[in-house]
Amino acid sequence: MNAKLVDPGGKGLKRLAVVELNLTGLRIVDPATAKEKAKKGQGHVHFQIDGGPVIDTTATTLSFRELPDGKHTITVTLAGNDHNPLGPAQSLAVTIP
Repeated sequence: MNAKLVDPGGKGLKRLAVVELNLTGLRIVDPATAKEKAKKGQGHVHFQIDGGPVIDTTATTLSFRELPDGKHTITVTLAGNDHNPLGPAQSLAVTIP
């Protein structure tokens, strides 16, 4: 997994951070469809900003809007159908002016 910020700092649209993932070797599956049972080669994405609630999704691009000014950390983790991590998390730093 390689996560990157698109338009870091939300220069194109104020107070916005867009994260885009490039994935290989994992088929993105809705965990509910897989009855939340782990299966090799399947999973989904967990996004988290500033230690807040985890957003679990099948989306490989996610926008965080209306961020307050200051520094923020976005954490991205691949998770199995059972929501257990499938490797290390990647953290991205963004500063909203």
